[in-house]
This record gives sequence, C-alpha cells and structure tokens, in this order.
Amino acid sequence: MIHQEEDYIYRNKCTDICIQEYHTTGVWKKIFLDNAVRAGRLSDIRFAIEHGCPLEDPSIFLNLSLYSGWMDCVLYFHKDLKIPLNERSTISGACNPDIQFLKYAIENGATIHKEAIEVAAYNGLIENIKYLLQCGSIITQYAFNNIFLYDNPKLDIAELLIKNGYHLTKKDFQAMESSTRYYIPFDNPFWRQLLFDTDVSQYRNLEIKKKDLLLIQRLEDEIKQLKEERIN
Repeated sequence: MIHQEEDYIYRNKCTDICIQEYHTTGVWKKIFLDNAVRAGRLSDIRFAIEHGCPLEDPSIFLNLSLYSGWMDCVLYFHKDLKIPLNERSTISGACNPDIQFLKYAIENGATIHKEAIEVAAYNGLIENIKYLLQCGSIITQYAFNNIFLYDNPKLDIAELLIKNGYHLTKKDFQAMESSTRYYIPFDNPFWRQLLFDTDVSQYRNLEIKKKDLLLIQRLEDEIKQLKEERIN
C-alpha cells in the first residue's frame, strides 16, 4: 500500500465525518468516496453506494483502489459492480510498490498506457518496470529522464532500460554532462563500457572523463601484464 500514515488517518477522519453528516442530513458529500477508497473502507463504501451515494465516474474509484492498494475494494468495483478496467488502470497499478495491483490490471484486460512505465520509473519501482517490459511496454524518453529527477538517481533502472533497447539521446548526454542529478558512476563496468563505446566528442566533460578512464584502463592493463610476467 502506498498511502502514508498521516494521510491514512486524515482520510479515515474525513470518511467518519461524511458518514455522520449523511445520517444527519440524508445527503452524501461528494468527497466521501474519494476519502473512503483511499482509506480502504469497503464496508462503508458498499453501504454508501447501496444507499444512494452517486458514482459519477466509477472507473476513477476502481483506479484509485489500485493506486491506494486495497484489493478488496478493487474486486468490489471490478467484479461486483462490473466496472471495466481501462488504460489508466495500468498507470494506477504501476504507481503501487505492490506489483499484484499492476498485474491484476493487465491480466484482467487493461491495455498498457505509455505513461505506466514512466510513473514506475519516477517512483523507482524496478519490479514493476521489469513486468511492464515483459508485457511489451515501450520505453519512452520520459521514463528514462524520470529516473534522474532525484538527487539519488536509480542507475539500476537506467541500466535495465538501456539493456532493453533504450537509446541514449543528445538530450540525455547533455544532462549527464551538466546536471549533478545525472551522476554516473563510470567506475561501474557497465557505464564505463557504455562511455567507451559512445562518441562523446560533443560533450567536453564526458570527453575528458572518457580520456581519463581510457588512460586508467591502459595503466591497469600494463600493471596486470607486468604482474603476469613476474609470475611467469
């Protein structure tokens, strides 16, 4: 579940207030279902709908259940109320660290939205990304860029996307050269080899880094050769 404790407490309080007002006035407040779904209050949701609470766009609450991480609410909206899944269901599921919600949406017929992999990357959810790639999701530039929106970029995800066919663009290299958010550990074998295999002559800082690393590698090779000669 992705709700934070403070928000969960707040949503529960709002739900309680709405129920009290309904028993006093006989009218459901518009904010009731949003709060009740986020709090996972299935019994109250069921009671409200059975007693006239309006469902203007029911797919919103199905997707909110996927996002918030309440499988009993998901099953109620999808199975009991026959509300169909849609593309946005995969976005909601992809936001959730618990992969079962993303799998539920896709396995039950939801078409994968292109933004699903982007939100999974933004939230650093590598298992969700692996599953989306297995299901044929296309890697967008936004998905790659979203990895670097924090001071601690998810380089394991970046490596996964590149190994699965993402081609670095001029914009990516410009960001790597200029932004501290794009810190790349070129001592890592994967990233070092990527730098060696790429023409970075347009990017001064990367070109200097590449020359330094090539020199270091040549020295390392020479030291290794000398050690082997001594052993022999």
